[in-house]
Amino acid sequence: MTDRHEEIGSALPADLEALPRLRGFRLRGMEMTRLETFIDAAFAFAISMLVIAANQVPDDIETFLGAFKIVPAFVASIVVLGIFWRGHWLWSRRYGL
Repeated sequence: MTDRHEEIGSALPADLEALPRLRGFRLRGMEMTRLETFIDAAFAFAISMLVIAANQVPDDIETFLGAFKIVPAFVASIVVLGIFWRGHWLWSRRYGL
């Protein structure tokens, strides 16, 4: 075995079958890392900025009805951010780097 193979093997847990599974994947990263915490804060900040940017109180009925035109874009933005956050969360659990 080469030094590289030994280095890779030393990072693996002794008993891989003891790791919990989620849909067939071994979950190797069960603890929150500093990077994952930072990413969570960045997503929370991005969603907060979306909410602050959309926080305009309409003065009359025309402005109020016009405000509904931005609702689909606002919801789509939050959904896209949620999809990216979920993908990062799942990747962090599966690979535990």
